Amino acid sequence: MKFALNEGQGNVIKSWQQGEIIINEQKYQQNMIISANRLILQWQVDFKQLSEADLTDFYLLKPELIILGSGETQIFPPQSLFIKLFNQGIGLEVMTSRTACHTYNILSNEGRHVVAGILV
Repeated sequence: MKFALNEGQGNVIKSWQQGEIIINEQKYQQNMIISANRLILQWQVDFKQLSEADLTDFYLLKPELIILGSGETQIFPPQSLFIKLFNQGIGLEVMTSRTACHTYNILSNEGRHVVAGILV
């Protein structure tokens, strides 16, 4: 699915389909963490067993909101992770990767400090 948004500065997700994501004009075929000015490739996680340690790279980017895209099916991480992030003042939203890409673009374009972890 292609996304249409105003071209903002930084990383913009152009499209997502299972097995592939296009950011700016570059095609990727691996899971990743994306923020307006950083891409962290090779993010290997199991959503059902997701732990705070799996979010170390997110913390380094100091987000106000973390968006997790769990592939074609919405899979929720353990509730304890939501509570830990909430206690640190960081929001967490979990959705399909397609929806996460679209939401990331909108919030990033609004200037929000959002970081997304996308399963491809």
